[in-house]
Amino acid sequence: MQRPIRVLLADDNREFVEVIKKFIERQEDMILVGVA
Repeated sequence: MQRPIRVLLADDNREFVEVIKKFIERQEDMILVGVA
């Protein structure tokens, strides 16, 4: 198994951030490491 893709999410639109955050959290090959 490969290491997951680490994602740092940065955007000033909070609604967009929440949608993308939920999407990333459902992915088995991605991990959200931070939100700015």
